[in-house]
Amino acid sequence: NKSTAKSLSSYLYLLIASSLLVIMAVSTSIFIYFGETSIHRLGWQLQEQVLQQVQRQLRDYTYTASRINESNQLLLKQGLIDSGDKQTWAKQFSLQARQFHSISYITVAKADGSWFGLRNTDRPLYQYMTSEGDLYNHEVLPEGEMGEAVLHSQGGSSKDKEWFNSSQLAGRPVWSSIYHWDYGNQLAMSLGQPVY
Repeated sequence: NKSTAKSLSSYLYLLIASSLLVIMAVSTSIFIYFGETSIHRLGWQLQEQVLQQVQRQLRDYTYTASRINESNQLLLKQGLIDSGDKQTWAKQFSLQARQFHSISYITVAKADGSWFGLRNTDRPLYQYMTSEGDLYNHEVLPEGEMGEAVLHSQGGSSKDKEWFNSSQLAGRPVWSSIYHWDYGNQLAMSLGQPVY
């Protein structure tokens, strides 16, 4: 009979349509679930890669700083450079800065609070702080020599700075906490190593 066939085909049509809707909803849910899982997996992989790169960079950076300190300590101990010989330190620091690009500052300091260093940024600069706290800047000349001194500031002190006193107090090499370094507008760490 025609009405039974018509209602059967309507029923079949509704059954097929609702089955298709259920299948589409389930497959969409599965797709979303697998999509989320893939996104999470990708996020974890990226995080792991970044962490490995940071660890490798930090290991290279810390190794380089340690080698520079050991080299400079050896020069001092063997009497090849006097701690107050700024011209010789300037040439030594300039050579080290050309060899080790990741190092942004190299310094030699005395117990009286005076220090001499090379700021190795896009515009390299020698800096010298007297024991009285006067800070002088010197241009870096082409062969690593020091240019004329220009007074930068007066009345500063290094003795209260972590990079200056932590290794002296500990009697061994000490890494500073991570801090914001104003010259390069970047995060930095310092390795202090006492020389007696």
